[in-house]
Amino acid sequence: MLFSPFEDILHTNTVPSDAQSEEMRSFLTPHRQALNKLDDEVQRLERLLENVNQQRKELYTWLAAHDKLLSPMRRLPDDVVRVVFAHTLPTTRHAALSADEGPLLLTSICRHWRELALSTPRLWAAVHVVLPREPDGTSGATLASQVSTWIGRSGAVPLSVSMVHVRRGGRLGGSALPGPSLLSSTLLPAAHRWGSMQLRVYSLEDGLALCNLSVEDVPKLWSLGLNLSRVMIESDVPAPGAESGTWWKCQSMRIAAAPTLRHFNFHGPLLALPRTIAWHVLVVLHIQLWAGPADEIVFPFPFLQDCVSLEVLEASANSGISFMDPTHTVLLPRLRRLAISVWQPNGPDVQHGLQLLRLPTLESLDLTGTFLGQQLPDLLQPLAHITQLTVPVSQMLTVDLAHALSFLPALATLRMQGEPAMPVPPGNSEWANGSDHVDSGFMQRFIPGTPGDALLCPALTTLELTYAYALPDALIVQLIRARTPLLSAFRACIFRRQQLDVREALADLLETSEFTLVLAYRNSGRVYSPLEGTERSGQTRVNEDWLYEPDPMLVYNSVAQ
Repeated sequence: MLFSPFEDILHTNTVPSDAQSEEMRSFLTPHRQALNKLDDEVQRLERLLENVNQQRKELYTWLAAHDKLLSPMRRLPDDVVRVVFAHTLPTTRHAALSADEGPLLLTSICRHWRELALSTPRLWAAVHVVLPREPDGTSGATLASQVSTWIGRSGAVPLSVSMVHVRRGGRLGGSALPGPSLLSSTLLPAAHRWGSMQLRVYSLEDGLALCNLSVEDVPKLWSLGLNLSRVMIESDVPAPGAESGTWWKCQSMRIAAAPTLRHFNFHGPLLALPRTIAWHVLVVLHIQLWAGPADEIVFPFPFLQDCVSLEVLEASANSGISFMDPTHTVLLPRLRRLAISVWQPNGPDVQHGLQLLRLPTLESLDLTGTFLGQQLPDLLQPLAHITQLTVPVSQMLTVDLAHALSFLPALATLRMQGEPAMPVPPGNSEWANGSDHVDSGFMQRFIPGTPGDALLCPALTTLELTYAYALPDALIVQLIRARTPLLSAFRACIFRRQQLDVREALADLLETSEFTLVLAYRNSGRVYSPLEGTERSGQTRVNEDWLYEPDPMLVYNSVAQ
């Protein structure tokens, strides 16, 4: 420990006298010389360390070059490497036309891997295509060339393609790109290899080309998706004397009658829905219908009575909806999952349409986008056997939601969108429509032993909440502790500031179990800050501060005054 005769004034704001300053300079001179010697020694050791590191780097590189020759990967047979390659592909979607994933990534590693990837057709058997807009700099001809090259590498294996439109730069589902049509120039010539095709149809020419295909042209087709451009439909002016444009010919699309077809996905007007489909063999049906001003969509869809093999149904219809005669029911004997969105709170009761479905094997029910309110209990009462439920609750009263969930003792997975509301006190005009006051304590009904309330969903293993903002963090902790170990996962997206560290409060439980806890907080409110309106407000985005700089003339004038 170094000693200083000036300890009494060190680390203070004292100004030394002239005599003290002179004495201090004399005292520090030998110490400065010692520091210079130490600096020289540090530089010598750094040069020595640099030389040693360079020698180590050269030796490591030399050894690594030899180790690569001894790598077990080099000894794997090509057939095994191809199997490994297949397992690198995305498992929930098709590989994209991107250099950083899928087979394009494999071709960039080394020459041998490139040769193997290019000679493995199944790596190229599926592709996800994003249709750009002209400002993106990718023309229709360029995209068609890229897809054609990809498909050419897939040999003779069945082909799967998913097409979506970029979501930037205007309304989704716009007009076609300039240049040759991707469908006509690239995909139609390979129709004999079509396995799963999710197509976006932008032009009448493409639609008519699809209609010209026969069942014999698509012997391997098992999944077909048709997303018709609204712009195309609206721009197809009927010829003089005709009732509709040429797009209605999609009704007679022959490939929809393929006996191998098991999955069908349709997004478009009711009048363009193919009438040729062999409904009785479909296993999965995704359908989103929209109606014209004079059209009427009947629900349940009349063709559902023929869907005796259907296991998954996702349906959406948001305008012009009417319902079947209540004496006419539709039996779907094999349906396991139903996702339905029928939003018309001012129209006929959706409940009556849904209750016309007979679903003896249903396991999963998704009511996203469907307004039910007081009708939910009547809908769920005959579905006590379901194990998964997704339901919007933000326009429901607590008593109605609790009553509905009481019919589901076997429910294992529950996702609630929003939070229920307390009923309107008699004579209280502040709670408009009875839905302005959210019940922050509703989740108490999921805690065993809550006085006056029967336990809801006793078999629950997964609970998910979205668009919540009144639920307290303390109640989340209480709920999770009370429902574990049966409850194994809790996920929530909460639109407020975090109140406490839930993960820390449950640290002992999370350390000793495989419980899944996911909490996302999104502060939707504004927080007071004395810096608001300044460059330090925290709301300025990176590299955009110059957009918020004050006008120099205004600053000058305000200072001058």
